[in-house]
Amino acid sequence: MSFLAIVLSQVPPVKDWIPKTQVTTELGNRVGLPLYLGIPSYQILVRVENIGNRTLTISKFQLHVIYPNKKEQQLEAISYTYGESETYEPTSIKLNAGETWEGTVMFQRSLTPDEEETINRIRLEISRSYFLKGRSENTAASEADPASVEQAVRFFNEKFELLKGPYKALLTIENNGKRETLKEFTFSLYDYQINTLKSQTEEYKYDVGVSGSAAGPKQVWAVISSDH
Repeated sequence: MSFLAIVLSQVPPVKDWIPKTQVTTELGNRVGLPLYLGIPSYQILVRVENIGNRTLTISKFQLHVIYPNKKEQQLEAISYTYGESETYEPTSIKLNAGETWEGTVMFQRSLTPDEEETINRIRLEISRSYFLKGRSENTAASEADPASVEQAVRFFNEKFELLKGPYKALLTIENNGKRETLKEFTFSLYDYQINTLKSQTEEYKYDVGVSGSAAGPKQVWAVISSDH
């Protein structure tokens, strides 16, 4: 064998010389919608594989949701959950060629300063009044201060915006500084799901779905009916 042939046999294929960034994405078959004081979040199981030949750095997941009435909303990833219980704040994800990342991503729209202030006040007032009243009455059936509960219900009704009907969503990432759409998918919400979410205000007087000390907010699951 000639020297040139030996050299060429050790050179990577031409396709490996050309930088290629490419990912494949799989989603779970359902999207979860937990509703906190009327403001929806979305949680989706996401699996991303780097099938390119260069390192992939995902700095941000985002979800763009289009409502049945054509209203559009941009949501940011607020947490990643691995397995059943390990939850972390979003950080950059680095995938070398051939590597895979999988986790449940929670999305929520950005809250305004006024919303954050009101939510924190409602949480504190209901949690404190429920705890103090229960201790003074020495009973597990105590209820939070009615004025605080009324404020929480009013805030819920002002912020609740989910509708019955079909939704379209686009899952995007910032990949090495560039935005890229990973998946488009649709799901639908029905009357029973809307009613389930609205019914949680009935339990605010027991601090359910408010401060988190009694129980978390209700959520429903919608089937992802198509993806592209």
